[in-house]
Amino acid sequence: MFPKFEAIPGVKPGQLSRNTHQYELFSGGLETLQQYATNTTAAAYDGKRVCEVIDTFARHMSQYLADEIDTM
Repeated sequence: MFPKFEAIPGVKPGQLSRNTHQYELFSGGLETLQQYATNTTAAAYDGKRVCEVIDTFARHMSQYLADEIDTM
């Protein structure tokens, strides 16, 4: 994903490396949430479990989104 952004004129090579690292910190948790949402039946749905999953990556994702603004 990020190499395409770095191909944009004016973007310095490596400028997005911090964002790449931050993305790696939360992407697994986001994948887990997606799998839970996709594979869990309505009867088995557990809101507490959803919150637990989100709590595993929320801090990293929030920081990533906040820092990305300055990068772009």
